[in-house]
Amino acid sequence: MASIRISLRAPLRQTTCRSSFGTPAPPSRPSIPRRSQRCFSTTPRARGSNRIYTPITNPTSLSTLLLLHSNLRTPLLTFWTASWCSTCRSLLPEVQKMIEEDGYGENALAAGGGGVGFVEVRVDAPDMGDLGAKYFITSIPTLLAFCNSEEPRTGTMLVKAEEMHDREYMKMWIEEEARKAGGGGSGGGGGGKGGGGGGLFGGLFGMGGGGGS
Repeated sequence: MASIRISLRAPLRQTTCRSSFGTPAPPSRPSIPRRSQRCFSTTPRARGSNRIYTPITNPTSLSTLLLLHSNLRTPLLTFWTASWCSTCRSLLPEVQKMIEEDGYGENALAAGGGGVGFVEVRVDAPDMGDLGAKYFITSIPTLLAFCNSEEPRTGTMLVKAEEMHDREYMKMWIEEEARKAGGGGSGGGGGGKGGGGGGLFGGLFGMGGGGGS
């Protein structure tokens, strides 16, 4: 007698979905989830883009940013504030908006392609030590640029609140600092508003001290 083998496996059937119009839809395929991929790069961002950083509360953080911008060949604009300074609290969002939203400095013709970095430096933070004295900060608020090195451009620092409120004046100042970035200029240059000095604006920009809030 011949043996009869019975298969318990049901035949595989291809299921289809029927549309509301009665036409069979194509067979559904199992979806394979894609891995989300985030690329991390050590190369600088697009030329001419401004960068805003979280506030500086210790010397190491400032040194790190200075080294970064020295490699990028773009200036770092530091805005020196203190917790007790009401003028700082009103000026900070204005200056940051000029850089972050209005893009002042992004179109400057510079060796680094234009663009600036901007960071608030809280001079009275517990871990700051005498960093303000190291960079000749004698008035709060102060706007001080660093171009391609840890040497501050004291000849073009801004200390007068009325100058920092002036949008046209600030646009010229920021774009001039962005243009200078490729030249490696440091402490000299500029001269105070109403003072001497060379450069594109002659005696238009900056002072070494005085004129606080």
